[in-house]
Amino acid sequence: MIFYIFNRVKSGRAEGEAGGFKKVYRLLGFVFVMSVCLYLNSYFKTLAGGYISATQLYPLNQGAAVILSLLMSSIFFKEKINWKCIFGIVLAFVALMFINLL
Repeated sequence: MIFYIFNRVKSGRAEGEAGGFKKVYRLLGFVFVMSVCLYLNSYFKTLAGGYISATQLYPLNQGAAVILSLLMSSIFFKEKINWKCIFGIVLAFVALMFINLL
């Protein structure tokens, strides 16, 4: 986001555009949502660390991160969920389980 603002100011496009600041505020909204999600992820991961071992916590956390990133991309960025995306997620889950079993 800092690079976006710096690039807009450096190129002189930020002064004449009214929509430029709307994009910055929208980016700030995304940054805020992501920071809240990361905080909650760390908080609940710390709580779960008291109940389950790290070998069980890692695949659960990574699997949840894959699913949440899919949901956020479809909600915020209007990405379409297609078969390639679903196959990639299944492949990532299989790889996580394979790593956990070894």
